[in-house]
Amino acid sequence: MQKKLKKLKEKLKEIRQNYSHYGSGVEVQNIERQIDNILVDEEIFWKQRSRGDWLREEGDRNTKFFAD
Repeated sequence: MQKKLKKLKEKLKEIRQNYSHYGSGVEVQNIERQIDNILVDEEIFWKQRSRGDWLREEGDRNTKFFAD
């Protein structure tokens, strides 16, 4: 995920620096949308992972009630 994100950011920077290639901005919008999607996916991944780590380490509040 990080490699693709880095590659897209570099491509976006290159397009923005080269105004003659900027065109209608459709390509820029497409790249920005891809970057946004990657960042959202990454955020969801870390949120789910942190939830999983918390459950493994501490359990939830009802664990003692059901275990006893």
